[in-house]
Parts: sequence; structure tokens; C-alpha cells
Amino acid sequence: MMTMLTITWTSISENDRRRIARWQKGMLALAILCEIFLAADWYAFAAVLPFVSESLKLNPAEAGLAQGIFALTYGIGMVCGLRSAGR
Repeated sequence: MMTMLTITWTSISENDRRRIARWQKGMLALAILCEIFLAADWYAFAAVLPFVSESLKLNPAEAGLAQGIFALTYGIGMVCGLRSAGR
């Protein structure tokens, strides 16, 4: 017969609780900072989108798709960059 070890918030030491809470707050701060950079670049790209659309002869749907793709790839790049920086 197998027994499962159950760890709850109340069963860990006070020191571990403080360490976990500090790590969670740090990750939340990092996520907010990354979101600020992502939003800033997204809006900066939106500001030049009319010029890009004109140069590339994009219709509004294609321009919106380009902006969305930029935001997604930028966000993924930020996560990958943070991950590799932590090594």
C-alpha cells in the first residue's frame, strides 16, 4: 500500500513560508515589470504602424495581425531571455 505525502501551507516551517512569500512577491514584481516593457513596445510599434502599413501596403487587418505577432514574439522572447539569464 502506498501513502502519499501531503504538504500544506500550515505544515511547513515559518522560515520556509517567509522564503516562499518573498519569492512569490519577487516573481510578481518581475512579471509586472515585464508587462510594462511589453506594453511600452507594443504601443511604440502601434505609433509607427501607419508608416509601416504604408510602406508594406498592408490593409488594416494585416497591420493588426503584424502588431499582434510582434507582441507575442516579443513576450515569448522576454520569457526566454529571462530563463536563459537565470542559468
